[in-house]
Amino acid sequence: MLLQIGIVLLVFAAVSCFLWGAIHMLGSLGAQAGAKYKAGVSQTAEAAWLRITPDQVVALSLLSGFAIALLILLFFQFWILALLAGTAGLALPSALLRVAKRNRDARFGAQLVDALGNMSNSLKAGFSLPQAFDLIAREMQPPIKQEFGLVTQEMRLGLPMEKALGNLLNRMRSQDLDLVVTSIDVSREVGGNLTEVFTNIAGTIRERQRVEGKIRMLSAQGRLQGLIMTLLPVFIMVFLSWFYPDYIDPLFTERAGWLLLSVAGVMLVIGGFVIHKILAIDI
Repeated sequence: MLLQIGIVLLVFAAVSCFLWGAIHMLGSLGAQAGAKYKAGVSQTAEAAWLRITPDQVVALSLLSGFAIALLILLFFQFWILALLAGTAGLALPSALLRVAKRNRDARFGAQLVDALGNMSNSLKAGFSLPQAFDLIAREMQPPIKQEFGLVTQEMRLGLPMEKALGNLLNRMRSQDLDLVVTSIDVSREVGGNLTEVFTNIAGTIRERQRVEGKIRMLSAQGRLQGLIMTLLPVFIMVFLSWFYPDYIDPLFTERAGWLLLSVAGVMLVIGGFVIHKILAIDI
């Protein structure tokens, strides 16, 4: 057992050293890739309002990879499986960061309808558009409170409204928000009744969210079946490796077993991708 743990640690250390040396040898190309990765992580963390740096994400990635590899090795005693799981675990912190950003975007989209209603009522009461933004920043809950608060602060510091709203759109990447920002820009340039525009956009967004919810409800069984069919071979292999290890050992010790595992892994990935595409319905 100690020998297997040592092998996993040495392999991870060797891979890390190889990647580190390759980045330095590539020179400017490696520097550009590293800068692009750090910029992407920083942008995602900033958009999700999480105080985490790219270096911390890298450290958490290495830690999660080691931890998952050791857990798999201790429970199943297959160092090759532990190595593969640990390699996949390197992407866990980045995946969790993207999930946090996606969840925050979903909450923002759910609040946008109420925000449009509040802005429409504020304009009817005689408020200006910046005052309506400030009302949302003071009265509503995060995350829309945080985003419009940032827009208000940027406008108070002298940034034009079009630029502040453009920054908001870059952070959120929402089709509904894009429609709102475009309508504000058009109304400011050519004129128009923003109160009526906000009311119509809110109705459109509400109807689209209703249709999306109905589609998710109707496709829930298909998504669950796809998930079960994708994970079932993995569960069967884990079950057999736990109770009947003699049946699974040839998959990791013989060349034919490696070939079968490779083919099965590729087929699982292709099947999961096809199921995802079938169930992904854009509105």
